[in-house]
Amino acid sequence: MFIIFGVGNKKEKEKQSHKMEHCYYCNNTTHWLAAKSSDHVSLFFIPVIPYKTSYSYRCPICNTGRKITKEEYEQF
Repeated sequence: MFIIFGVGNKKEKEKQSHKMEHCYYCNNTTHWLAAKSSDHVSLFFIPVIPYKTSYSYRCPICNTGRKITKEEYEQF
């Protein structure tokens, strides 16, 4: 019997902010993205069980940002 399993990161959703934010790293002003990322256990390369979820708020140009809470993510 041959079983392949592993763990991986799969980005699920991105939401765009309605307000303009200034990025001090790349010096651009744009609508930032709120992203939800989940780590999954996979079986035969198919994500089966999520075991960790993280939320971030980042600049779409340089991807610099910060982690946010689930409540902050749901406000976008």
